Amino acid sequence: MGFVVTHCRMLFHLHLLLLCQESYTYRDPITEFLECLYVNFDFDGAQQKLRECETVMIRIAHCICARYKCIYVLHVYVHRQMPLTGNYITWFNSTLPPM
Repeated sequence: MGFVVTHCRMLFHLHLLLLCQESYTYRDPITEFLECLYVNFDFDGAQQKLRECETVMIRIAHCICARYKCIYVLHVYVHRQMPLTGNYITWFNSTLPPM
């Protein structure tokens, strides 16, 4: 157990070192949050970056949901299978072109 914790800690510090070295080539709110928190020890800046991370994660979640919905609509269109529950039946029937 102690070896795993030590190994994970060593990997984390290695990632922080790489983050510092490559910070000029790639920047996003998550890497900036880690840099503020663990490299610069700027806790106020880290708190601000954490709020930005939250908005980025919400956007990513909405994008993933939209992709799943698109895949599901495509599956329903190809196989003509309608779900049995919810308001999806009327929505899919109105969005699908006739065969």
